[in-house]
This record gives sequence, structure tokens and C-alpha cells, in this order.
Amino acid sequence: MANTLSLPDWEILSYETGSEPYRPIEGIDSAAFSFQFRGKRHVGYYLWQVVLPLAVVVMMSWTAFWVGREHIGVRIAVATSSILTLIAHRFVLASLLPRLPYMTRLDYFTVGSTLFVLLALIVVIVTGFLSAHSQERPAQRIDHWARGAFPAAFFLLLIWFMFG
Repeated sequence: MANTLSLPDWEILSYETGSEPYRPIEGIDSAAFSFQFRGKRHVGYYLWQVVLPLAVVVMMSWTAFWVGREHIGVRIAVATSSILTLIAHRFVLASLLPRLPYMTRLDYFTVGSTLFVLLALIVVIVTGFLSAHSQERPAQRIDHWARGAFPAAFFLLLIWFMFG
């Protein structure tokens, strides 16, 4: 047994023990031992190994907005590569994190990031379609809008994840 209480990925702030009656069935009391602790999770690992790579993949999807619309194949390849990379990242995450019956903040962040990458692919396809049908001006407006809106929206998601 260790001399101090420890849990991986956690800092134990305080703990207390006690004896309390245990009532498995109403009217039946048994002796029981209780243990309560307050803890704080170390998040550094998750920031460097989960959030940072995920953010890089999301940012990679935005590069499609900066490639000329005449290179539709390259634009779609960048957006599709981002989606595939994100799916691979999600498989790795599924093997690292415990399966829980509820959504955590990290789950919402990964779902939000996935939707941003999917939306980037959709925008690339829409602007490619517009350009192919001689509607260059609307396609250019959408690209310029996407260059600012996607980073701003993702930054808001990141702030919510970190401090929300």
C-alpha cells in the first residue's frame, strides 16, 4: 500500500473517512465504511495529446479556403484529408478515454470540431459548384467569409471548452 493517496491524472485536494450505517434494505442497518475525496484533474496530457492535434486538424481544413477555386481537386482533397484524419483521431480517442453513458465537455468539443471540418468540406463543394457554373463572385464572397468565420467560431468553441 502507498503511504499517500493517489489517483492517476488526479490531484487529491482533501479526503475524509468515516463509519456510517449502510441500509441495503429499508429497516436493515449494517456497518459500513465511507470515503469521500475532493480532486482536481490534471488536464495537461489531454491538452497536448487530444486537444492540440484536434485543433491542428480543424485548422488544416481551413487551408482549402486559401487554395484557388480553379484547383477544385486540391481543395476537396484537403477537406477530405481533414475529415479522414479527424476520423482516425476519433478512433484513437475512443481507445484512450473511458466509455461513459453521458457526454463530457471533451465529447462536445470533438463533436463540434467534427462538424466544423464537415462544414468546411461542404463549403468547399458549394464554392466549387458555384465556380464551375460561372458564379465566381458568390464563390469568392463565401471563401472570404469562411476565412474569417471558421477561425472565429472555432475560437469560441475552444474558449467554451477551456473555460466554460
